Amino acid sequence: MFARFISLIGAVVMTVLLFYAALPNLFTDRGVQTGPINERRAPPFDADGEWFWINTEPMRWSDLRGQVVMLMVWNFGCENCIQSLPWVESLQRSYGAQGFRVIGVHAPEFEPQRDRKSIGEAIERLEVKFPVLLDNRFHYWRALENRYWPSFYLVDKTGMLSERFVGETQIGDAGDKLIRSAIEPLLAQP
Repeated sequence: MFARFISLIGAVVMTVLLFYAALPNLFTDRGVQTGPINERRAPPFDADGEWFWINTEPMRWSDLRGQVVMLMVWNFGCENCIQSLPWVESLQRSYGAQGFRVIGVHAPEFEPQRDRKSIGEAIERLEVKFPVLLDNRFHYWRALENRYWPSFYLVDKTGMLSERFVGETQIGDAGDKLIRSAIEPLLAQP
């Protein structure tokens, strides 16, 4: 009995130590920068024909050539995603005239978040103005090698993925400054 108790205490202590050891590598203020990613072409939106656009006509990367695009992987049940929406809209206002676009990739965590009508209602309620791709089967999620909600992927003017950022981001926080500092050079490229 005593040996089981000591074993349990040891497991709890080890778990706590591992968690605290990982903390400095996970967070930068609110947003988590995972930095440059293996530069590759952004996955096509029409790869398997099972994706649906909620508040726009279907899009292709060829329609976006010459623009800097931020893909926001999110879902309407994710509080951190919802808290990031005002910041995302502020980016569109700040950089839209310079050729910046936001595209949402709605990847549902739970079954009720898969319903197109519910997603449309949430987009209206949350006043989401950017185009949203419904990725119910996580095809786009996997193509991006994504693991978190919310995640933000920057795509340069030629359609290449350039950087990935993870975590709730607010106007003026460290994540906002970090991501803006990555967007501005992309916009400056010819």
